[in-house]
Amino acid sequence: MAGIGGAITPTYLMKLEANMRILTNQAYNTLLENLWWTKITNVIPSMSKEELFFWLIDTAQIEYDEEGNIEFEELAMQNARYEAEYAAKGLKVVKSAFEDLDGNGVRVATAWSTAIGKYAAYFPQKHIAKAIKANGKCYDGKNFFATDHPLDPLNVAVGTFSNLLTTGIKLDARHTIETAYDTLGTIVTHLSNVKMPNGEDPRNLQNGFFVAPPAMYPRLIQLLKSKFLSISGGSTDVSGVISDYGFEGVVMATELGAAYGGSDTDCYLAVKDITGDDLGGMCWIDREPFTVQYYSGQDGGGVSADLNRTREMEWHVEGRNVAGYGHPYKLYKLVGQAP
Repeated sequence: MAGIGGAITPTYLMKLEANMRILTNQAYNTLLENLWWTKITNVIPSMSKEELFFWLIDTAQIEYDEEGNIEFEELAMQNARYEAEYAAKGLKVVKSAFEDLDGNGVRVATAWSTAIGKYAAYFPQKHIAKAIKANGKCYDGKNFFATDHPLDPLNVAVGTFSNLLTTGIKLDARHTIETAYDTLGTIVTHLSNVKMPNGEDPRNLQNGFFVAPPAMYPRLIQLLKSKFLSISGGSTDVSGVISDYGFEGVVMATELGAAYGGSDTDCYLAVKDITGDDLGGMCWIDREPFTVQYYSGQDGGGVSADLNRTREMEWHVEGRNVAGYGHPYKLYKLVGQAP
């Protein structure tokens, strides 16, 4: 029998690599179902190392004027530059681990394949979370979470909006459930006050879902899913109000908790813009999706020749990508206030 306890034949190697590919794909797909980054992030395929993205600013409006007198507008746009970064990891196993009867090469290779598949799926979430916590600059020159985003970056006199709510946010367990319920109304009011870039018309943002650290997850579930809440000393049916608010639910983001450099009393709200484009609050620039390359030392080429001489086998996983910021009016940070 080829393989364990004998020579590493091409047929055996092909079967091993095929099995590893299957394990990798299965692990990736399973973990992907439990990730939250895809709910707030648009994946943007890239064709070059550096991408320059342009966003059109919705300043168009119609105004009353004298007949025959038409005022012409210029198309406004803003841009952001993203450069994909190289990310990689590899596995090296000596051939004797596959040839010897007591070798554990198959076990090592398949375990690595499963683990790397999971991490390839998780990798974007890790860096989207890091970008959220870092609060870097977005396309209007402000920190992504800021109180003074210009409605129109090319005409700051029009006004500003805030996606950093620091007043009246009392959702966490330090506050009564009634106070937390009232906070939902505060959030709805704030979103309704966000205007279009012309400074006159409502943007008509729709409540989406909360992205919360584990410490806030139970409270938010209670708020959004309970039919009755203790309000004004009695049990009040709030299901109709909560339904009309339009919140879609809660996703738990462990990486945003205090244990990972975030906060246990702050959360985030992703919203929908029925008048805008499909870009979310965050974006993932995918220059080269993660792929696995196999080098056996038996298929020719410079790398394989070196491996054949050292009697080693290698597997490489490589990709080029970067996390970036999208529209600040699509994602809001809700900073929890002390009692």
